[in-house]
Amino acid sequence: MNSFEAVAREWYGKRAKVWSLITPPTCCFGWRPISFRISGGPPIAEISAPELLAAVRKVEHRGAYDLAHRILQVASEVFRYGVATARCERDSAPDLRGALTPHKGKNQAAVKPDEIPKLLEAIGTYAQIGDR
Repeated sequence: MNSFEAVAREWYGKRAKVWSLITPPTCCFGWRPISFRISGGPPIAEISAPELLAAVRKVEHRGAYDLAHRILQVASEVFRYGVATARCERDSAPDLRGALTPHKGKNQAAVKPDEIPKLLEAIGTYAQIGDR
């Protein structure tokens, strides 16, 4: 079968063999929302850029801008795999560059040096409660 989902599963199977334990579940977020929205539909070769954008926009409209960008990135990898395996002629994801709402990343929160004793005390207390 040449649906997006079938090609994505094959691509995933090839990649999962070399990924770390964390990568595969994270990567699934990339193709599952798209494949479930257009699976059962046309072959991957017939999926246009507007159809791909419509699938990714459903995630974007939830406010998950970073996830929408990651989904588009993974979809592009699946399309490129489809090109390499002669299931489609081209990757339509680059045509969507700039179409999604930009995501502004932010740094992760950090523990300040003077907060470390309090954190360690809280961790110790938590472990004691968990032993009950």
